[in-house]
Amino acid sequence: MAMTNWSGPINVDNGYITPITYIYETSLNASREVKIDAGANVLILSPADGGPTSTCKLVLPLVQTINGLTFNVDNADPYFNGIKGSVLNYGSIEHTLIGATSGGTPQRVNLSTTGVKIDNACAVQWGGNGNPDAPWAAVLIPLAVAP
Repeated sequence: MAMTNWSGPINVDNGYITPITYIYETSLNASREVKIDAGANVLILSPADGGPTSTCKLVLPLVQTINGLTFNVDNADPYFNGIKGSVLNYGSIEHTLIGATSGGTPQRVNLSTTGVKIDNACAVQWGGNGNPDAPWAAVLIPLAVAP
């Protein structure tokens, strides 16, 4: 991949540099979960296009301090501090965005260990702050409708 000091999005003949992760029914494990990469831009396909036929969970990566000690601003996980990603659900089924499990309990998304809802016909933008105690924040955005 080429490097640049230009500050805007870079596109090439095949689209933008950030790849799209498509979620198909076959992407899911037996627990109806799929792990997504940090910074991923995810597209959940509709059932008609091979996407999930029922509710599934998208699992964000595990956030840890750099030294395994209690979180403070000096030991935030640098890999996830400031990272952003998105999910587009253009299908007709609600799904869940949840944190990875640590010690038997999922890490929180918007302070919830049960995750957050990804409504049908909505997009979710999420970001990380490197704090394993409250690692992920997400916002739900309904898709625009025709006038």
